[in-house]
Amino acid sequence: MEDNIYPIPKNINECFVLLDEIFNESQESKEDREWFINSSEDEAVGGFHNGIGMWIRKNWGFWSKDTELYSLLKTMGLWHADDMCSIILTSYHRKINGKELDLKGQIQYHINYWKDYEKMNGPVEK
Repeated sequence: MEDNIYPIPKNINECFVLLDEIFNESQESKEDREWFINSSEDEAVGGFHNGIGMWIRKNWGFWSKDTELYSLLKTMGLWHADDMCSIILTSYHRKINGKELDLKGQIQYHINYWKDYEKMNGPVEK
């Protein structure tokens, strides 16, 4: 998968469409998707954090903070690139496995994580 050969999605549903395209581009990608589908949610998301997760964070503007998708996720209460990517991969895993996305619950989990972190370690730069 090359950098920037795909359009940057503007919302979660566009992320799903694009991930479907990416996972159907080669036999290896299809095998990766099968592994992703058949793994537990935590294993799938953790296993893809570096490969496609790193690609998502870089190419969908989560580090540069200059895309509509980043802005959308920021308005939902997210600010860290890893959290944004986790929401996308978790939601994609749930979608392809026929489960409820529970975006509000996922977002609240990350918000609570950072609140607890800051209580113990002080403020973080956002």
